Formats: sequence, structure tokens, C-alpha cells
Amino acid sequence: MLRTIPHSARVDSELVAYLDQRFGEINRRFGAMDGRFDDIDHRFGAMDRRFDDIDHRFDAIDGRFGAMDRRLDDIDHRFGEIDRRFGETDGRFDDIDHRFGAIDGRFGDIDRAFGEVNRQFGDLRRHFDVVVESLMSKIELVGEGVRTVDQKLDRFSGETRGEFERIDRRFLHLTAGLSPRRRR
Repeated sequence: MLRTIPHSARVDSELVAYLDQRFGEINRRFGAMDGRFDDIDHRFGAMDRRFDDIDHRFDAIDGRFGAMDRRLDDIDHRFGEIDRRFGETDGRFDDIDHRFGAIDGRFGDIDRAFGEVNRQFGDLRRHFDVVVESLMSKIELVGEGVRTVDQKLDRFSGETRGEFERIDRRFLHLTAGLSPRRRR
């Protein structure tokens, strides 16, 4: 058998009302948090777009380095062809062998020079990375300056508009006070 507790309907309705109020507060808090998360998502989207722009710039730089690598490969291929020709000529001309050794030494110098050029390209790429970061920072600073100037112009526009409206009211007041003959 079930026993009934007196005033249980009142206690239950008060409890339900209290819980509804608490759940309503929780829902509002979650709603505020959702808004904050939306703001964070928007900021991440802006950062993604900036990173995409930087990626495109790096792709362009990589393309330039790729073209340089192809040029260097072509030069290496040409040097390989020259070496082959020298090998054929070496068998026929023993006295030219000494000259070819000197030429091989020069090719070594060129290879070292190309190694240095490659190292300098690496340094140049790192320098471009730093320059890109610096430019992005400066662009952000310019954007902030433009927003500040825009705000100042809006404030100035509002102030001057108010002053011109006050002057217009004075002119209207003065012309209203003049007799019709004086207005001509």
C-alpha cells in the first residue's frame, strides 16, 4: 500500500518550479558559452585564412626554388655531358689529360659555389619568412590605425553635423523674426 504525504502536490510543484528556474539559468549559461565558442570559431576561421595566404606565398616561393633546382639540374646534366666527352677525348689525347684534371678541379669549385648558393637560398628563404611575419604585423598595425582614424572621423562628423544643425536653427529663427520686407 502506498502512503500519501500531506502537501506533496505543493512541494512537487515548488520543486518543479525551482528546477525549471535552475535549468533555465543553466540553458542561458550554455547559450552564452555557445556564443563565445562561435566567436572563437570565427577567430580560428580568420587565422585559417591568414595561414592559407601564407601557404600560398610559400607555394610561390617553393615554385621559384623548384625552377632554380630544374635549372641547376640542367646545368648538372650539361656538366655530365661535358665529362663524358672529356672521357672520350682523354683516351685519344694523353697530353690533354692534365688539362682535364684542372678543369675537373674547376668543376669542383663550381659545385662548391653551387653548394654555397643553395645555402644562401636557404638563408634567403628564412629571411623571407621573417620579412613576411614582419609585414603581417605591420599590416595589422596599419589596420588598427585605419580603424582609429575611422572612429575619429565618425566622431568629428557627428560633432560638425550637430553644430551645423544648431546654426541652421539660428538662421531659421532669425529669418522668422525678420519682417517680409527685410527678408528681400
